[in-house]
Amino acid sequence: MSNNGRSLDDDDRLGRLEGIQQHLQDLEDLGYPFLHLPNIFEQDPVAKPPYVVSDSFIPESVGGNIRVVHRDPEEDIHDSLATENLEQMLGSYLPGGYKQRWENFNLWQGRWDPVQEHPGRTDIAPMFEFDERLPLSDLLKTEREDYTGYELLTEDVTIYVPRKMHVQRLPYDTQYRWHEGLQNIFADQNPPGRTLRLGRSDPTTNYLWFRHYRSEPEGERTSVDDSRVIESYQFEPETEFLRCYYASLLTMYEKENNDTISRTLSYEHGGEDQRAFVGALEESQLLLMDVNRARVRSQAARVFSKRSDIERDTRFALLYKEAWEQLFFQEGILEHVFAVEPFVKHLIAADYWTREHPDYDADSVFELSTEELSDLLSTLLAPEAERLTLMGYDDASSSRVLEILREHDEMISGLLAECRERETLLDFAEEVLIHSIEHALSTWATEATPAGGSFELWYDVNFQQRDDDIAHVGIYDSIQGGAGIATEVYDYLEATANPDLDAGLAAQGACHTGAADRTVLELLSNANGDVLYDLYEDRSSDDEMTGFRGRLIDARDTAVGAHADAYNLEDLTSQAEKRISSLFETRETARFYAYVADRYDEVAETIERTPRSVDLLLHLDRELIHDPRVKQTYQRFARGTNRRDLSELGERLEEVTVQCITACPDCLETEGPNCVHGGTYQSKLLSRKLLSEVCGY
Repeated sequence: MSNNGRSLDDDDRLGRLEGIQQHLQDLEDLGYPFLHLPNIFEQDPVAKPPYVVSDSFIPESVGGNIRVVHRDPEEDIHDSLATENLEQMLGSYLPGGYKQRWENFNLWQGRWDPVQEHPGRTDIAPMFEFDERLPLSDLLKTEREDYTGYELLTEDVTIYVPRKMHVQRLPYDTQYRWHEGLQNIFADQNPPGRTLRLGRSDPTTNYLWFRHYRSEPEGERTSVDDSRVIESYQFEPETEFLRCYYASLLTMYEKENNDTISRTLSYEHGGEDQRAFVGALEESQLLLMDVNRARVRSQAARVFSKRSDIERDTRFALLYKEAWEQLFFQEGILEHVFAVEPFVKHLIAADYWTREHPDYDADSVFELSTEELSDLLSTLLAPEAERLTLMGYDDASSSRVLEILREHDEMISGLLAECRERETLLDFAEEVLIHSIEHALSTWATEATPAGGSFELWYDVNFQQRDDDIAHVGIYDSIQGGAGIATEVYDYLEATANPDLDAGLAAQGACHTGAADRTVLELLSNANGDVLYDLYEDRSSDDEMTGFRGRLIDARDTAVGAHADAYNLEDLTSQAEKRISSLFETRETARFYAYVADRYDEVAETIERTPRSVDLLLHLDRELIHDPRVKQTYQRFARGTNRRDLSELGERLEEVTVQCITACPDCLETEGPNCVHGGTYQSKLLSRKLLSEVCGY
């Protein structure tokens, strides 16, 4: 028996013997003339603390480790390969994952099987041996889950926590095929039925997951009296989360027609007619914040009432989320994940045209009928008009967006109506703010406290289903068992009299990328491009007050306004200078970009949201450009250069827009594996501007 009461199987015994053999070999190599077994339990693959005192100071990442076994029953292979971090293995070898790793850096895949009866399903039973299984209802305590986008009944899902993983080796020259009937991928196989031959490289696979704590925290709460959003905080020295992987999102490149396709694979176990999630148990120390939902919602409504630009940017982020979930993820109407952004940009173009053109009574694209929207886009996509086609979009005769509008008019109509509803927008804004607070809490804790390091992020995505007054947001150590980092943050809060959490959270919305873009726009607007170019070229004798750098600093100070303390001004200036350097390739480009930047504020005032490149393009299309030099440059970009057949106008206009509209990696956005929305639409579910306004920035 192992120390946790589980009987050893043959693999465990084999692993134990291999560990002892390796340990003895290591001792022999060191020249020990006698049998000596210090730290022998460290080599035991099933022994667990407190019976093991390791002689290694390398920490174990959250999720713990798993034993990986090369298993091929047909060739009678059953070899132990390594002990690896569980979450790294799940994020590499769950269905749809192919990676080079062990032995001679061979290509491997998990031993999962397509499910014949359920297209798009994979059987994970051959791939794992499990320590634990539990119903999702026991974890979430809700009737339906709100984590996955499927809105599954929690009683119909089982979570499996593995202790051993089986993999199989593939040839180096493996060919991949997508089976259209089974809606599944095959490596080094050519199964009967219609298949699509894929490119030689393995598919790009994002694993979709969520995490939730196993039991409600019971620590003592400390009230926060002077915050608009945080009601209290508490510390849990021992907490357990389950990180649950529920689907694989594959993006593949079909070889014959060079088409891009995206598909999802879900999991089941051994023919059981219900979904399976694969779980990793994370043990750590948790700092939990209680966010007052009523305050968050009322603050969002207040911001929307005075900042129509933030309200409309948030509404279009909601549109993106709904298009991703309904048209791509659930219905598959959009063929791949990269089709979501162009679809939304077509509707953004229609929104500009609705606002600018007097023939429409509607005040936004959300108020148009699908018939009106289809007719409007047909006009903008007419090949002879050279409007949206200059963005590289297909013309009206072959537009997939128009085809979707006509074939799925009821669904599109419902989607627009949903985005139009104020209560739906406030529900979305509430989640955006909770999610933004989660990310801001992590970066604030790293910057403002002695803790340093990085954190695992968590918020209860199901909070709106629970109908509670409080939404929970937390950070915890990324080391299994905890490393005292969250403790440092808690100690800082306890020792600091009246910590200004709101100001700390709001400051995380200070984005250097966004500020650099605004600095460039401020510098170029109302300026003569030729004069600026001369000043830029003469930087060697630059006068700090009247030269190019002086103008740049003035533009920077205007862009950051009263919030200069939230920025590293030297870094911001350097970033803006690099942006200008890319724009001022020649006198001609400097003149063109100054002309476009001078129209930016006018466009923003018309549409009452952050302008995109498509807005600028449609504005220039309706404007009579009087300067023949600028007009000539515009036409050259629209027609492309000798090296290119496509218009480069869209790319050029993108250079004079604010890139960070909701969030980016320079502010709130984090690496995908560390955010529950990292594999879907993370940046659209964050808002640096809304966060800063709500928290009183």
